[in-house]
Amino acid sequence: MTDLYNGLKVTERKGSTEERLLMMSQWRINLAVASLVCAGAAALGSLSGCGGGGGNGGSSGLAASSSALNVFVTDSFSDQYKQVLVTLYKIELTTDGTTYQTVFNDAAGQTINLSSLAATTDLLASLNVPAGTYTQARVTFADHFTLVSQSGTSTSTAVDPSVGTAANGQVALTIPTPTHCIPGQSTPLVIDFKLAEFTLVGNVLHPSLGLRDGGEDNGKRCNAHLGGTISNLVAGTSFDLVGENGRTLHVALSPATTVINGSTGLAATLASGQEVRVEGAFDTLAQSVVATSVIVRDETESEHQRVHGTVLSVDTAASTFVLTVDHAEGLAPTAGTIIVAAKDLSGVTVGTSINAEGKFDPATQTLTARSLFDGDESHGHGGDNHPGPGQMPH
Repeated sequence: MTDLYNGLKVTERKGSTEERLLMMSQWRINLAVASLVCAGAAALGSLSGCGGGGGNGGSSGLAASSSALNVFVTDSFSDQYKQVLVTLYKIELTTDGTTYQTVFNDAAGQTINLSSLAATTDLLASLNVPAGTYTQARVTFADHFTLVSQSGTSTSTAVDPSVGTAANGQVALTIPTPTHCIPGQSTPLVIDFKLAEFTLVGNVLHPSLGLRDGGEDNGKRCNAHLGGTISNLVAGTSFDLVGENGRTLHVALSPATTVINGSTGLAATLASGQEVRVEGAFDTLAQSVVATSVIVRDETESEHQRVHGTVLSVDTAASTFVLTVDHAEGLAPTAGTIIVAAKDLSGVTVGTSINAEGKFDPATQTLTARSLFDGDESHGHGGDNHPGPGQMPH
């Protein structure tokens, strides 16, 4: 039996303990789409692999020997599964195979539905890194993938630990990424999870990763999920978000931008010096974010727990709804959906795109929401699917 995927012939050997994952042959997943922007102190290139071509952005605090690095995740089309979930912990780059530069790190992990990224990329980090030639990438992810069939059945599949270094429920896999960072140019770095080349030995998954041509992702919408410190605040209009190693991105605000306190879920007032989490649409040409929401973090805030997805069903009697998981931070969903409990369900309807912030109970897979707000970053501020007030009663 054979199957064809992008010119690749896949053969199933009957009776063999090793089979090609024909059921996944439609998938071709790009995990990290990174733009290495090599520039001098005044010039900044833009990402050519996401939503547009090159150009110059604003000042980003770059030293002459530094480059701006935007780390994205993206995916290509599949019809075999409605969700493929992976939990990503870290992405590192190296110029010599010995010393690694961390470009993305989340100790709690970020769970990403790769199938939701068919038309988008997710900007997970933006930071300054030394200019140079990056020869390898080390990607650390959970040692299980969750596959959700079109009928809604979730299957947790273990990753073959021999593909990399396995420890503490994680696998670190190193791949070659010969990427030259040239001053004044934008260089996309795309790490491709090639599921058409995955193999299944017994019930253990053997993943295949490689380098992808960043030009294949031109035209995709870019969604930002970034943390940093506010500076140069112009009330109600904009501020600069200062991230790792002094990397600065401009953030545009409007009256429709939801601004809440991360510990209470109530409306908040922005001020310079605050630590915040920004969600919105990333403009690759201007190297800026059009914010749909800004979450203010303070000393009393509990662990950041947020999930973005689409409402699958609503139970008004129980004051809950079922949300598909497209992007989760600070929580570990065990399937393709979670339950969200909220006192106010106004505007929550089936098909609505929503961000929910709150406290997650892993035993019941329920998020008790402090706040619900618009989950569609594609339209910038506000939007047709706005589910109601940013703050929730609690």
